[in-house]
Amino acid sequence: MKYLIPVFLLVLTSCNIPNGQVIRFTFEPDQPTEIILESKPVHYKYAPKITESVSIKKDEPISYVNQSQVPRLVTLKTSDGELPLYLDGKSRLSVTILRANPDSMFVIEGYPAGLLETYYDLKRSEKPLLAALNRDKPAFLKGEPSAYLRILDDIQSNRKAVLSGTPYEFLYWQALGDWLVARLDWIFRASLNQKEAETIRKAVIQSAQNAHFFSRKSLENQVAGSRNFTNAWAHSFGIADSVRRIFGKETSIYDVNRLAYEALNKRRIEILQFIEDDKAQALTEMYLVAERLGEGNFKDAEKSMIRFVQKWMDSYPDYSNFVINFHKQIKRVQPGQAAFDFAFPNEKGDTLKLSHFKGKYVFLDFWASWCSPCLEEFPHMKTLYKKLDHSKIEFIGIGLDAEKDVWNGTISRLDLPWIQLYGGKEFENSLFKQYRGGGIPLVVLIDPNGKIARFDDVKASLNLEKVLKESGAL
Repeated sequence: MKYLIPVFLLVLTSCNIPNGQVIRFTFEPDQPTEIILESKPVHYKYAPKITESVSIKKDEPISYVNQSQVPRLVTLKTSDGELPLYLDGKSRLSVTILRANPDSMFVIEGYPAGLLETYYDLKRSEKPLLAALNRDKPAFLKGEPSAYLRILDDIQSNRKAVLSGTPYEFLYWQALGDWLVARLDWIFRASLNQKEAETIRKAVIQSAQNAHFFSRKSLENQVAGSRNFTNAWAHSFGIADSVRRIFGKETSIYDVNRLAYEALNKRRIEILQFIEDDKAQALTEMYLVAERLGEGNFKDAEKSMIRFVQKWMDSYPDYSNFVINFHKQIKRVQPGQAAFDFAFPNEKGDTLKLSHFKGKYVFLDFWASWCSPCLEEFPHMKTLYKKLDHSKIEFIGIGLDAEKDVWNGTISRLDLPWIQLYGGKEFENSLFKQYRGGGIPLVVLIDPNGKIARFDDVKASLNLEKVLKESGAL
């Protein structure tokens, strides 16, 4: 599957301008910079980013030509800030970026009347609400009383009144989704009893139906499609508590999603009955299939992928081609496939490769200093590391921090005894992307022949010691 990047032509304004929507950019003060125009991919996490970027030189007038005639939104990004930019496919736009004015940095001639002013007024009016939201979030996450849900309701209500019918209406749909998801999340956070939980679930579904949250228009405008809602719905049934009782220990949501995938998915698919139209149905099913491919049993996921393609290929080929391509990528990292080689430096600057460890098991751990679940795993890894026979196995951490100094400081502060390599670039790291990482920690167990033995289903806090004993590596 080839992912089509929106067609923008970069031309100097002194040249002949081809047919299409011309967008001229001016910077004040003028200095070298980079412009990025980013379109929303078919899947927020597993599909490639769709971007067009260009470096702009000082005193060199630049225009873009958008040849797509379909009205759409892109995100305009510069080093100074970003803006959702509405392209109608025909109007000539002149965009001025005022570097010294961060609160209203972009000035656009040729834009729909009043649209940009409405956007900036909304942003200014929401500042105190967002500050209050951040203030009350810790209490909400602990299941303590707060104004968190009320503030989210205020935000979505205000955006509906201000943005409905405008190109920026997507901000309302996103705020509506945040409010509905948080109400479901409260069931889990506050440990509500079964009767209280059922009352809230019914109220949330009623609110969602009244607002047409389950429509194509709404779900296409959510950052993660239907995923956040279906996950919050599933977790509202106390499945995480059941997993923790079985294992007799605190278990992260990340682990619960894998260990209890089937139980969670059974709840997720309950939402399909509320979907309003075919495209919304296809979009929701696409997210469910992608989640099964990324987190569930691969053979079962493969069957789901085939059923999805048979059902939706004719009507929605973009969705179908995405799951076909994603299936191929996930198949590439299944046990028995060759592990990907790498060449990354350690803290001393020496470059190490996977091939240097041929003949040993390698436990590869992708992590970052800002990832709490990653750091929480380290004490368990330290305990197990002391038991290892290093002639048979090595632990290798791949740090994804954007800043090398941050990575260096973290491994020094935590005194991690196993091999640490710096990959950097966060989720854009090439090896991480080869392994189709959707989040961290991401772990891969590689056998002595350089083949993948286990993919992202072993952890020192859960089952790694048992797996290593069974394989003869411990």
